[in-house]
Amino acid sequence: MVINIRLGNRTTAQTDDPLGRSWYGYDPAVTPEQLWSNNRGDWNLDANRIDGQHWAALNYQGQIVLVVELGSTGFEWVTIPSKRPKKALIGRVLTKGDPAHDALIGTHIEYPPGSRNPILYGDDPEIVEVSPNDALGELTLQAAGSGNPKGFGHEESPRSRDTGVEHGLLL
Repeated sequence: MVINIRLGNRTTAQTDDPLGRSWYGYDPAVTPEQLWSNNRGDWNLDANRIDGQHWAALNYQGQIVLVVELGSTGFEWVTIPSKRPKKALIGRVLTKGDPAHDALIGTHIEYPPGSRNPILYGDDPEIVEVSPNDALGELTLQAAGSGNPKGFGHEESPRSRDTGVEHGLLL
């Protein structure tokens, strides 16, 4: 599953921020690594549910703006005085050309109406072997499970009309 995290506007962090951040939230002027560093935690995540997850995606105003491959441990505990411990995700920012990045970046994330929870779990994209008969010679990604995964929108491209592939996702 992809751990989708909804971001708000850039906000100044408190001086005692447990991750030592000066800010968090979405800022289009920073590098992807800075965006990840300032938004990887502190989250109320179920350790059992995130165990074994491969990707996290930050979204702003319903659109994925950053994709991260999670490390083998996936998270670290964050201690917050007089509060229950939270988690900060550990991972590597993916860039254009990485199949998971290219499949997820820019896609629309839809949260349940009225949801205040910034966390939403979505299906993993999976790399599917390319047939030697594939004239495009490209890797194709497909969402795990059947049909369009909840939370992943798509738009039809000219290529999809001819091949049945939409934004690199086989639906």
